[in-house]
Amino acid sequence: MNFFSKENMATGQYSTSHLLRGTELMLVVDSEELNAQLRTKMQEYEEDALKVIDVDTSIAPEGKAAQEVSDGKNRLLQILKYFNWGRFIM
Repeated sequence: MNFFSKENMATGQYSTSHLLRGTELMLVVDSEELNAQLRTKMQEYEEDALKVIDVDTSIAPEGKAAQEVSDGKNRLLQILKYFNWGRFIM
């Protein structure tokens, strides 16, 4: 169900109480076997991931290269940073 559809917005048939239904879900599983599998997969992921040192410095694993941000995407990111405050109103 899309609470922000044109029909709902036009008729005012939306409520912030519906937003509460779309929040995150946390599932806790007490399993040593699953935990071991997750740790192994996460370690493999981290070994293959780009290591970011600071805003201007990163280290790519051997045989990999960091992706460059295109000019268009960089402009979009510059514009969107001014609307970052919007995420706090939901």
